[in-house]
Amino acid sequence: MTADELKEAIFMALGAASMCWDPLPSNQVFESTRAKDIGDKLVEKLLPILSQCEAMRWEIIALHRVNTALCGDNQTREMADRALEKYREEARSHLGEGV
Repeated sequence: MTADELKEAIFMALGAASMCWDPLPSNQVFESTRAKDIGDKLVEKLLPILSQCEAMRWEIIALHRVNTALCGDNQTREMADRALEKYREEARSHLGEGV
């Protein structure tokens, strides 16, 4: 997920949440500037986490490439694959399934 995709998802969710009234508001005024401020603050807090996830993803890709390049025999490759999977599981436990 890119920063722009994250921002779009947040603002879509804010818009949807603004309509969670029963009955729906009729003659009230929606303060879009205030909603934008809320969304911007949330995006600001989440972008560092997204950056960490992206860095972790590239590190896993790099480890996989090193594993593929350096492990010639099957036994060594299997051992490296197990280590890589353990690393992925640790990353998922900290950052979620999208890693």
